[in-house]
Amino acid sequence: MDSFIQTHLGASVICFTDGATSEVEVGLGSSSVVLPLESEAGEITARQIIPKLTDSIEAELTAITLALEQSTSYYQSTSLKKDCEHLVILRL
Repeated sequence: MDSFIQTHLGASVICFTDGATSEVEVGLGSSSVVLPLESEAGEITARQIIPKLTDSIEAELTAITLALEQSTSYYQSTSLKKDCEHLVILRL
């Protein structure tokens, strides 16, 4: 994983996602971390609580949606543009 990040850091936007479920507590959580092209920009994080009991697939899809939304927002706001941009989402 570290090798992958070092290879692509600064050349591609990298997204990490995680959707969590719990049989003990009602509700689920989904989160994403986006590593932008500019290292000085810092990581972009997003979290969403799913207030009803559901399955892990919905939690994972919500996390992927968060990553895509944050990546899209980042690409719309960044002044750094590249000729060839890649979006890689790693599911943990």
